[in-house]
This record gives sequence, structure tokens and C-alpha cells, in this order.
Amino acid sequence: MDRECALLYSCDGNKGFLIVKLKGKKYIYKDVPKNVWNRFKTAKSFGSYYDHYIKHYYQLHLLTNKTFTQ
Repeated sequence: MDRECALLYSCDGNKGFLIVKLKGKKYIYKDVPKNVWNRFKTAKSFGSYYDHYIKHYYQLHLLTNKTFTQ
């Protein structure tokens, strides 16, 4: 996992939608705080941070090409 595989979209600057691309699939996590995003961006291991602080803590949706393209 690298920096280019994740994006955060926020309307209020506090929480947002984290979009992560893994193994060709895109996942969106709802209401991820900006401070979690900032720590994720600077983590020594993106995969470890993702597994420990994001993966099971925020509401998840699997995105298809029909719902999101980039």
C-alpha cells in the first residue's frame, strides 16, 4: 500500500470519506477524522496503520466502477 492508493474527501475539514484502492478494488470508509488521515499519510507502514486503525473502525463500502471512477 502506498500514498497514491488512498484519498480523503472532506466537506467540513474535520471528517471525510477515505477511499482506498487495494488489489484492484476501491473501498470507501465513512466519517474518518482528518487526524486519522494525517497519521495514515505519515505512518512508517501504511498497511499496518490501515489494519490497526482504519479497517475495522469505520463504516465500509466496496466501490464498483459504476459508483466511482478515477
